[in-house]
Amino acid sequence: KLMIVAPSLFFRKSARGGHRTVRAIANRFAAWRSGDHASLIDGWAKAIALSRGSEPRERTELDNEVKKALGKLERGLVSDAARLLESHGVADIFNPEILEQMRLKHPIRKPENRMPDSLPIPDPSERLNVLPETVRRVYSALPREKAQGASAWRYEMLTALAPSVPFASEAANEAVSCHAWFATGLANGDFPPWFNFVLAAVRLIPLHKSDQMPLAGETPDVRPIGISCALRRALTRTIFAEGELRDTLRDYLSPTCSTCQNT
Repeated sequence: KLMIVAPSLFFRKSARGGHRTVRAIANRFAAWRSGDHASLIDGWAKAIALSRGSEPRERTELDNEVKKALGKLERGLVSDAARLLESHGVADIFNPEILEQMRLKHPIRKPENRMPDSLPIPDPSERLNVLPETVRRVYSALPREKAQGASAWRYEMLTALAPSVPFASEAANEAVSCHAWFATGLANGDFPPWFNFVLAAVRLIPLHKSDQMPLAGETPDVRPIGISCALRRALTRTIFAEGELRDTLRDYLSPTCSTCQNT
């Protein structure tokens, strides 16, 4: 559970940003090391309450999109900026009719298709192993400025774990090995069903299908786009990065999973 909420718990920005955020992050880790978990959770809860109560600034949706696109252009993300400007926008997720469209177009998985409560334990000789070198290579090449999905994890946090120059701290250098263990467990079904369910959750975004604004009283037609957890996406990349593991998974999952079949 901590793995899912850790980015928001430790790395969220302070209200005023800048150097205050750096100090705030250091204080949060100090509270964790000292065992003062209560103050860590209290600060997180207060930050969430403040963010929900803040008033939006007076700015049109177009102004916001243009500002985001210019920021991406400054960082060299030309394709991302173009897609942002060509998008028809996001529908109102609080509209009951929009929600009903989302439910119909992205239905809940049927009980018979849900993850089983337990999985068979593979023979040690058949286990899939993800190496730390693979994690380091994949993490160092993760793209920037991608959507974080259903959790607060971002690719930039994972890229920071695989620097070109080793950390001064031995504990920090072990982070990649820990993520290799994590990816190996995910590939072999070692984790409990509830964790797989949470890690595989997606954030559904209702995108307008047309550039024509609906008339008063009309509900626009939307396209549900699911964005999964960035940590889960990165771990999946490490599993499929090696040809041997990819071939094993293809043999096991095909022809049910067309993604593995076409990889």
